Amino acid sequence: MFSDEDKLNNQEISEVIKRLIKRTKGNINIDKHSRFYENLQEIASELGYIEKPKHNQLILSYNDTIKCVEEVWRYVIEGILAPGSSSSGFNFFFPYLHLTERGKKVIDEW
Repeated sequence: MFSDEDKLNNQEISEVIKRLIKRTKGNINIDKHSRFYENLQEIASELGYIEKPKHNQLILSYNDTIKCVEEVWRYVIEGILAPGSSSSGFNFFFPYLHLTERGKKVIDEW
């Protein structure tokens, strides 16, 4: 279960997703079996937005997580991320995402 309390504001969500994109070089998997949620918590903790989670501790709320997914989609709409994995030739579609050529230039400016 998710935490009941929202922990991240919009600016913090933006920073968490930018850090996630840079850390993963844009190779993001939003599948429920991926480490998406754990990565969000880890980055939010590194940035000092939440306490460091203990093993399997859920700190972020469902709302925090949905806002992070919406932020990822914003980067898809802007052409920074696109469907498909650049690290594997078999994952052409969602939930896999990769950094576009434009995206590679954009993150260098972050």
